[in-house]
Amino acid sequence: MGDHAPAVAKASIRDFLQRKVLKDRTLRDDESFWETRAVDSLGIMQLIHFLETRFGISIPGRDMTSETFRSIDSVHAYVMRRIGEGTRRGSQR
Repeated sequence: MGDHAPAVAKASIRDFLQRKVLKDRTLRDDESFWETRAVDSLGIMQLIHFLETRFGISIPGRDMTSETFRSIDSVHAYVMRRIGEGTRRGSQR
């Protein structure tokens, strides 16, 4: 799994958010982006672009929900599912 190992993936997501979106603010992994108002819609779009590029996944519009993009934990869980789905599809060929 390498770069997509769960701990590495979560650290990568957290680092991106800290550098590009949160800036001087910090969030726990389970804190809501929405309740804390730490991430706005532009930040979510930046995050989606990062996730698609970094992890080689496609995020369809139906998955762009406030529940999927609620916290670092929820984003990480989503990314790991999408990576797993891609791996399973690739192994079925």
